[in-house]
Amino acid sequence: ISVVIPTYNRDQYLGRSIQSVLNQTFRDFELIIVDDGSRDRTGDVVSVFEDPRIRYFRLETNQGVSAALNHGIKASGSRFVAFQDDDDEWHPEKLARQWEAFQQEPLTTGVVYTGIVLLRKGEKTFIPFPVTQEKQGEIYQELLRKETLVPLVSALVRKECFEKEGVFDERLPTSSDYDMWIRLSRTYAFKYIPEALVTVHYLPMSLSRNPANILVSRQRLLENHDAAYRTSG
Repeated sequence: ISVVIPTYNRDQYLGRSIQSVLNQTFRDFELIIVDDGSRDRTGDVVSVFEDPRIRYFRLETNQGVSAALNHGIKASGSRFVAFQDDDDEWHPEKLARQWEAFQQEPLTTGVVYTGIVLLRKGEKTFIPFPVTQEKQGEIYQELLRKETLVPLVSALVRKECFEKEGVFDERLPTSSDYDMWIRLSRTYAFKYIPEALVTVHYLPMSLSRNPANILVSRQRLLENHDAAYRTSG
């Protein structure tokens, strides 16, 4: 498994994120950290971890999270790719549970994802919410209707999916994972593990909550999937 962490100016959180990956009970992985032109102490934080599985790449200019994710995918040398946020935590058994699940699945299953716990002001909320129930198998129509949620931080993906369907759309400042799942779900099945194996720390300054980013992304998503949205019912 290749684990990709894109990061930008999050030196105060990054160490926690890295440590949660290194704490995995599944040990056969490489950790690719893509520094998207940070101006803080990101490089110093990474250098503290003396683990041969870590590979650190620094982009000279900030190119956006999708570009950083794509850099990580292209640098990966494994059959499976997982994505960790620079401010969140994986539970120790996350990769092991996903790896075990993939061993029981046919080659047509492209993504195994888990539930997450959202931690906000000390309160924990389990996701998926009741209005976006967990779905598995063929979820293309549910994704178009936004009846299910696949957090990127909880997903393990066959690398061949990106080779066949393409990488993340770098024109999208947010929701590039949602765009990716729509594309992958046309060909591949999804498997859901009903356990909260990731803790997501709520940060109000997140790119996904920026109104301008949301507007641009909605317009791009309509361009990318207009015909599908019109026929999704």
